[in-house]
Amino acid sequence: MNLNQWLKQTIQCDEKGRLPSLENTPLDYVSRQEMYNRRIANNLMFDEDIYKEYNDYLKWYNNGDKR
Repeated sequence: MNLNQWLKQTIQCDEKGRLPSLENTPLDYVSRQEMYNRRIANNLMFDEDIYKEYNDYLKWYNNGDKR
């Protein structure tokens, strides 16, 4: 899976781009790119972190631990 395909995947997150948790916050289904945009806008991550997370995903995926 290339970076663009990975960023187009649908993810559930809150208004700040955080993944679901036990907090009582409204959740949306958005693209992974939108989730990262929300995190960046709320100073929870930087652009460079997207590439690190993608590389971590590739390592995980290539080790045979498919979802």
